[in-house]
Amino acid sequence: MSVMQSLIAQELELNGVRSNQFDWLLSKSITQECIRAIIPEVHEGKMFSSGIIFAENISELENIEVISLQNEQLEIARKMADGKEWFVLYEKDSFFGLARFNHSINNELQMIRNFPLTAGLIIQKESSGLAKFYQNNGIIIHENRRWFSKPNIKEAAWKVSKCVTNIDKIILSSILEFSFHLMSPTMRAGGVIVWQLGKINKVSSDLASLQLSIMNDSHSRLFCHLLSQVDGATFLDSKGLLMSTGEHLKYSEKSRKIVPACKGTRHTSSVRYSYDHEDVIVFTISEDGPVTVFSNGANIADLQIYSAFKKARLLKNKHPFNDIAVSGSSFEVICKSCEKKSMIEMVNLKGLDENKQLFCSTCKKLIYESICASLEGRSYKVLESDQ
Repeated sequence: MSVMQSLIAQELELNGVRSNQFDWLLSKSITQECIRAIIPEVHEGKMFSSGIIFAENISELENIEVISLQNEQLEIARKMADGKEWFVLYEKDSFFGLARFNHSINNELQMIRNFPLTAGLIIQKESSGLAKFYQNNGIIIHENRRWFSKPNIKEAAWKVSKCVTNIDKIILSSILEFSFHLMSPTMRAGGVIVWQLGKINKVSSDLASLQLSIMNDSHSRLFCHLLSQVDGATFLDSKGLLMSTGEHLKYSEKSRKIVPACKGTRHTSSVRYSYDHEDVIVFTISEDGPVTVFSNGANIADLQIYSAFKKARLLKNKHPFNDIAVSGSSFEVICKSCEKKSMIEMVNLKGLDENKQLFCSTCKKLIYESICASLEGRSYKVLESDQ
């Protein structure tokens, strides 16, 4: 491997393209295919799309047609694989042939929904040069020497549901799928979606008669096209129906004083609006890809979520001594500064307890202090059960 290849291999590792799930993902052949994806070949001034699947066990691939080829046919297979319907196929780190999905994979959401359980890594390179590396734990994206990642939306949905109880998880997943995998970064445009969990009483509902739903896949292209051309926020009702768009998010003087600015104007207005309005969740999509989810003036999709009882069990297993007493507790605390509620997860472990401090995820002020082994917290609110 050349010096340049070695440097790029390290760059891939640092950006999370490899996974410890399968040892063979560290192989030289896979590293070379990853390098080809981020340094694409040019033919007559053009770049071409391509795709590769690295599978643990080809016999377990479902809904995929497989064609076996000889090793010397690898180069022609690369030219045949368009990364939409046809992909070069490896079994572990050995070239096998070609694989064909039963329908074209034209966007991230389709790939996520059709990702084979036995696939360790799928590379999809667009004719623009943008390369996406799909694994079970998320997506790594490379474009013009820039990297960013997207988490598994199942994990994001779980985190949001832990911060907002009684939430409709099906609608939540649909909004996350749209935000993470259709709008970001396909349209190269940012946007703001406000999911109104209660009654629509703060904005107009002039588009409600269209009955356009974020839950309906056939409406997704329309939603993408719309959000890419409006500067303001798009409001959905509690069922995921389009209510209005182009709304300016106004926030209070109180939220300006309490909630720190976040990235640019769009994110700052979103986080402060979510502080002012208890009955909303705000999804803010950056032009360069990342998606942020705000509730109670806090970024909740990126929070580390802990269970005191689970952590207590882990500590007990790590220190299996009879004289060590381990206990876990969960309780609510209201911040005296911003008046928002947090769920506290605290673990006590004799011999490891020390003074711990916890800061509010909304206003960043100290909200709780105790002698314990660990102290974690998250933004927290409870929806009415009929929502």
